[in-house]
Amino acid sequence: MSVKVLIEGIAILFITKPVLKRIFTLRWAITNAKYFDFNDSKIAIAPPEYVIIKKLEFFREGNAQKHINDIKAIIFNSKELINFSLLEDYLSDFGLLKEWALCK
Repeated sequence: MSVKVLIEGIAILFITKPVLKRIFTLRWAITNAKYFDFNDSKIAIAPPEYVIIKKLEFFREGNAQKHINDIKAIIFNSKELINFSLLEDYLSDFGLLKEWALCK
């Protein structure tokens, strides 16, 4: 959530820490995307940590078991590509550790 304050005609935008953390997470994901040639163009693939974070957020919102199943498949197929320490730091910051426990 962000808060906009108007002081004597000057607009100031305060960005809360959770919003700022999400901005940095997205920037990290874009910076760490892997690019592959596909037909005559390049496609970007998000890092598995970012996909897991987003799927856990979607699970928290809607309780769709498919997200947990997808995460388990990502871990099974890409375990060596995942930085679990970094992932768990983000999950802690976003309050997703309870949902993460369902994936182990």
